Amino acid sequence: MKRLPRHKNVVAFNHIFEDVERLYILMEMCTSRTLHDLLQRRKRLTEFESRYFFAQLADGIAALHKANIIHRDIKHSNLLLDQMNRIKIADFGLSTIVDAAGDRKLSFLGTPNFLAPELVTRDGQGHSFGVDVWAAGVLLYVMLYGRPPFSINRNNGNTNLQQLYHRIVDQQIVFPAEPYTSPSVQNLINQLCCKGELDRLSAADICGDAWFLIHADSSIPKFMPNS
Repeated sequence: MKRLPRHKNVVAFNHIFEDVERLYILMEMCTSRTLHDLLQRRKRLTEFESRYFFAQLADGIAALHKANIIHRDIKHSNLLLDQMNRIKIADFGLSTIVDAAGDRKLSFLGTPNFLAPELVTRDGQGHSFGVDVWAAGVLLYVMLYGRPPFSINRNNGNTNLQQLYHRIVDQQIVFPAEPYTSPSVQNLINQLCCKGELDRLSAADICGDAWFLIHADSSIPKFMPNS
């Protein structure tokens, strides 16, 4: 936690102390709301609103990667919202540090709908920063369409994980006709969710994508409605 960067879109850990029984973590005060809570109420967001939140997410992930930290569990329930509805990336329970250039991690972990292909295949090649970029692309899709791109119908309340993993590895993303989304955001999602990790955008390059530049003259509000 001492390695976490001080960044406006990463939750701040101010102090850690312990007694004989417990470890205490004093963190930045945020509301109890998450992006997941907002999506539960709204089902999906407009493209304008999604851009507002996603730009902050990309900025936060880029700061983590610059500090050699892979989050490994980017999803809406791990994104806190402050009183101005600004994103704060939280929950670093699955995060890891990349100690050297080219360092690859072999663990299999994360949330099924947000897993990158290299996590699913477990082919011994490991994974790196690209798993966060993939998960961010999945989350952008969720913001726009209200569901993950490779989701499957639940059978008796249970998800067939093997079928889900097959789709993640082998199927291309399909964009529904409704609600309408621009070709530029669809292209960005495809760049984030390339099957090959090395083919994806880096987190640092995301906000330079055409989807943001096309709308650079738009007034992005400092406060977004929460209902």
